[in-house]
Amino acid sequence: ASLAPADACVLVDGLSQAQMAGLRHHGQLDIRLLGSDPDSRCAGLLVSPERQSSLHERVELTDWAFRAQVRRLNDQRKEAILLYLRVGD
Repeated sequence: ASLAPADACVLVDGLSQAQMAGLRHHGQLDIRLLGSDPDSRCAGLLVSPERQSSLHERVELTDWAFRAQVRRLNDQRKEAILLYLRVGD
């Protein structure tokens, strides 16, 4: 969560309710579902790796730059989240 911009909303795509709750609570992030607010200009985008290959169908990829693949420490399932940051703002 420290990789995401402070005091900015973050869009999410393909994350579970548990993942979003954890990010809200531990990361203190303003989480918004991708597509729920077309006028949203959130600075960050968190994507499930399973949704990455079709991400171009939901966002304009030229508006986003890949920043990191984030994993929880000691996660036996090797769960990852992909972080993108908005460019050009």
